[in-house]
Amino acid sequence: MSQKASDLIALLVPNLTNPFFAEMVSRIEKAADARGYHVYLCNSEDNREKVEYYLKFMCNIRVRGAIINSLYVDEQDLETLSNSGIVPLTIDRACFSHPYAAMAVNNVSGSYQATKYLIEEGHSSKLVFVSGPEGEKVLRIGTKAI
Repeated sequence: MSQKASDLIALLVPNLTNPFFAEMVSRIEKAADARGYHVYLCNSEDNREKVEYYLKFMCNIRVRGAIINSLYVDEQDLETLSNSGIVPLTIDRACFSHPYAAMAVNNVSGSYQATKYLIEEGHSSKLVFVSGPEGEKVLRIGTKAI
């Protein structure tokens, strides 16, 4: 590629079968398009080998930035992207001590607020809590007891 700044942003997601990720991709594409960027979509299928392939490809094609939602990306991967001039942003599924940009959902607070609302509305007799796999690497910020 030429030295000209790229208008391409890589978006790495774990799968497209989950409606959450499909909706996220759609929203990111709309926002990128409105700002003159194009999105290179990478579906890793939560597979480390695919993640490695896409990360290497991102460096080779010199994307401007990388939006990453993957359990299989570590701080060294983010360092490699950054050293290649690619701005990394992790979304929800990664917790790093390194100062890379990250966006995360506070699942504990959200669960608390939703449960509190349902109880206040009189729906406390048949509440069921359904969670993802124990040990899922999402950002956990604080806890509150109801």
